[in-house]
Amino acid sequence: MIILNIKNMKFFICVINAIEKSLSYILNLKKMKVLFITNDLHDALNSRVKFKNWFEKQNNYSFIIVAPANTKNKFPEISLTLNKRGVTFSNIISVNKYVNDIHFDTIVFRGIENIILSLFVRNNKSKFIFLLTGLGRPFSDKLVLKKLIKKIYRNVLKFLIKVKNAKLIVQNIEDANDLGFSNIDIINGSGFPTKNYKKLEFNKPSIITASRLTKSKGLDDIIKLSELIIKNKLNVFYYVLGDYSSLNRKYYNKIIDLNKHPNINFLGFKNDISPYVSKSNFAYYPTKYREGVPRFLIESLSNGLILFTNSMPGCSLTVSNENGFLDLSSSEVLNKILNMDLKEISMYSKKSRMLFENVYADKIVYPKYLNQMINNEK
Repeated sequence: MIILNIKNMKFFICVINAIEKSLSYILNLKKMKVLFITNDLHDALNSRVKFKNWFEKQNNYSFIIVAPANTKNKFPEISLTLNKRGVTFSNIISVNKYVNDIHFDTIVFRGIENIILSLFVRNNKSKFIFLLTGLGRPFSDKLVLKKLIKKIYRNVLKFLIKVKNAKLIVQNIEDANDLGFSNIDIINGSGFPTKNYKKLEFNKPSIITASRLTKSKGLDDIIKLSELIIKNKLNVFYYVLGDYSSLNRKYYNKIIDLNKHPNINFLGFKNDISPYVSKSNFAYYPTKYREGVPRFLIESLSNGLILFTNSMPGCSLTVSNENGFLDLSSSEVLNKILNMDLKEISMYSKKSRMLFENVYADKIVYPKYLNQMINNEK
């Protein structure tokens, strides 16, 4: 009798396991799958993974990330790593194999390189979304034959949208206006987690810059600001986060010299900039490069920092709440900082946080992307 009961129990367990597997298979078939192909590993790890975690909690959704990763390190959050960014033979093969093995309801191509890559993706069942996080160099006013280059860019993009029946999303109104297409969706930035707001402490003025250190991103202005702090013996801290190891000898040696001063801190690339943003009062971002909405400025807003940046698409709107200043020289930036009283600092700080909560916070931005992904009709 006991043996019979044990056999019955084993049979019952097998039946239960079979039912669970069947249900899991059925649910997995119904699960909505989104594939997000980005052209930057840093973007994937610091922005898209956060969205993935939020997205998959909303419903029976799956968010798969593809990113270039020219490194031996393993990234469990990245489902498919590409050897290089952009349109390469190996990328075409890898992406096609992936989308043919797994059905995706929606595929998002971030960046113009990946949007061009979409032309070689053989998939007529998935919905395509093109995401431009800034128009970059092709729309720079300094380019020779700039009108011709812009025209080619627009025509190629318009052709790909038509061929792939894709939805186009940009991250600021200036980019939408410059492209001039009739059907563009605008979502301000990529979203940033909302954390408790802490009132800025102002024992000693602290400035932070987090950026790629290139001329187009304002490297000369960053160095000038550092030199002025040292020359005038100002009681101001300056943190600069960005890799400088590959700069030419002139810039590299200059940064090494500046770093000898106790108030100047070129810290190199940091995957997580939050410890430095949280102990700063002012964000300095002197870019001359077209952005979507720089994540550094959004994170600065979330911490209530007072912003100094330029009138570039994606940047100008981050000071639209009287929470910062545009187009000031390095010396003008320091003059503003040194002449602001505590009341002004508190007011600007609160306005930065208010702008973040109303425009750039995850609770505002994430649902807009979700709606585009699940409602993007083919």
